[in-house]
Amino acid sequence: RAEGVTAVDVAGATGRYLEIGYDPHLLSAYGISSTDIAEAIRNFTGRADIIGDVRRDNPGGTPLRQTLYLASEPVPLAEIPLTTADGHTVYLNNLVTSRIRYWPPGHYYRLNGLNTVYLNISVPAGANLMSLSSRLQKEVAALAPGLREGVYLTLAHDAAAEERTEVFNLVTRSLLSVVILLLCVWLTRRNGRYLFIIAATLAADVLISVIVYYLIGLRLHIFSMAGITVSLSLIIDASIVMADHYSYHRNRKAFLAILAAMLTTIGALGTVFALPDGWQNDLYDFARIIIVNLSVSLLVAVLFVPALTERLRYDSRGTLPLRRARRIVRWDRFYRRYIALLHRHRPLGYALLVLAFGLPLFALPPRLGGKAAYNTTGEPQPWHERLYNSTLGSDFFRRYVKEPLEAPLGGSLRLFVESLDANRRDERDRKPLLHIRGQIPQGGTAEELNAKVVLVEDLLRNLRGIGRFTTEIDGNGARLDVEFSDSAALTSLPYLVENQVIARLIRIGGADWSTYGVSQMGFSNSLNLQHRSHRLMLTGYNFDRLSRYASDLCRYVARNPRVRDATVEVPGHRSGEKELYLDYDRT
Repeated sequence: RAEGVTAVDVAGATGRYLEIGYDPHLLSAYGISSTDIAEAIRNFTGRADIIGDVRRDNPGGTPLRQTLYLASEPVPLAEIPLTTADGHTVYLNNLVTSRIRYWPPGHYYRLNGLNTVYLNISVPAGANLMSLSSRLQKEVAALAPGLREGVYLTLAHDAAAEERTEVFNLVTRSLLSVVILLLCVWLTRRNGRYLFIIAATLAADVLISVIVYYLIGLRLHIFSMAGITVSLSLIIDASIVMADHYSYHRNRKAFLAILAAMLTTIGALGTVFALPDGWQNDLYDFARIIIVNLSVSLLVAVLFVPALTERLRYDSRGTLPLRRARRIVRWDRFYRRYIALLHRHRPLGYALLVLAFGLPLFALPPRLGGKAAYNTTGEPQPWHERLYNSTLGSDFFRRYVKEPLEAPLGGSLRLFVESLDANRRDERDRKPLLHIRGQIPQGGTAEELNAKVVLVEDLLRNLRGIGRFTTEIDGNGARLDVEFSDSAALTSLPYLVENQVIARLIRIGGADWSTYGVSQMGFSNSLNLQHRSHRLMLTGYNFDRLSRYASDLCRYVARNPRVRDATVEVPGHRSGEKELYLDYDRT
């Protein structure tokens, strides 16, 4: 019923069924069979998919039991008529007994060793996650006092947590950017009125831009808010240029230069709208928000800055102190000589600029078209591939030219490419995460494996430094993922926990165990008996006959004393349900 919620799903509970017991001799006295019971329940409930299973424990007079799947509520047996006897209606509860039972669990999922029922709340794609998440958490927390003892509410995943953190970081960075920009303005002029002009125009730019966001329906999210932070340094440039020019010349002729610079930036951002849809979805609002901020800064620079400068009577044409004037003259002389030197030696300047960016020698492929002189169709390689392989792809060039010059000629481009892969991992992925895997031998059940996993969970509950651990058990094995607290993740505690877990796993028999994620070596006591070094492949269209041929071939190969543990496998079904094959001794 909460506004903004599209669906609520509950998962993790064990299913139930109704077990009905009856005496077949009593039923035969009334002329009723088990089929009549199933038909009566089917007709009463209006369902046609009731599945009945008659099981006889022993040939004696023990009742036969028929299990029926139920949707939600038990069938009201007292209201189901079966037959009439001596003018009276005989109801189902007069002849049978029933009880609700739970299906044997084939899957376990626990959080910190406690059985878990998941409540998954879905919201629309365009919903305000932060406000909606906070409101729903308050409503769920209000249910906690009404829960019975032993039932706890835990927030396992909050989709808005990451967005909330990112927004906080973006706001913090934006405020720091404003402080740094205004500090630089103060250090360059050290004039209170000039600082007020720049701060007021920056505030006007942001506030007017917010109004435009609302009018054009622009969404504020992580990427668009990042655009605000990026555009702060761009919009303050227009205010500084116009304030300096107008305070000295008392005209708006600098507007054309500001307009040209802004249009160049806006034109560069226009390439975002030509990107593929996957990238454009993230950068669309980012580009729009910068374009809006730049457009607003133009209007503020040409209208608001001159008016504010006149109102405050700010004039930058005052006399300079002698010491400051000398510094300006010395800097002007140095800059003039620097420009003259570059003008006389322009080729050297261009070469230094290219080397600063970097030559992509490291990106050259070793060879073109592979090592063979002919391609896959039998034709000789094209001339350009042969030319490249004999020059830039030769062993001499790669060994004596490319490798020694990659670092000195790579410049900033090589450093950027190398750091791109090194910084791609998220900070959360760098935290140690202990993974424990268990596999019971073929023929075992999830209940048997669960009894062994409980021993590991008892150990994890008593170890310090663990944030939480999740357990998942099914027919394919057991998976335990242990997360550590922030204070313990950067210490040696994860390694101590792994050692204690390994010591416990060694004492738990009847299963193959392995650990990884903390230490490089990890642990495994599996003998890997499923691995086969050689295979013979049989193909055909009749599976039963092909299976018999494979079995005969397996027995024939097994006669060789060098063959050990031969078996028959179905390719492509290794992760499917396993089968037990019974081979009878007919002698």
